[in-house]
Amino acid sequence: MSKAVKVLAELEITRKAIEKNTSQVTSLRSWAEASGVDEKVLLQQLHYGRYCQDELIEAGYEGVLQGAERFDSARSYRFSTYAQYWIKKSMSRMVARYARGIIILRSLNKALN
Repeated sequence: MSKAVKVLAELEITRKAIEKNTSQVTSLRSWAEASGVDEKVLLQQLHYGRYCQDELIEAGYEGVLQGAERFDSARSYRFSTYAQYWIKKSMSRMVARYARGIIILRSLNKALN
């Protein structure tokens, strides 16, 4: 998923460079030519990159919410340190969910890890 986000970032850099040089909104055809791919492939890369980006953001968001729900200010932990654990946990769940071709139950995934 991180590769798709990197590809998306590179495509956006290419688009911005074209817009800066031409001072116009970039067409899909010129963007595809500058990226060295077909228009259909460009659209697929953009769609998948944005999908992966949304999934990563959603996993971090879920981690922050779970950390906020479970945070206990009576302990001497800072919220950022506490929430970091839950963010990492939700990100690892997301990676485990998409890393395999078949879906494995969470309890079995723990045993495999």
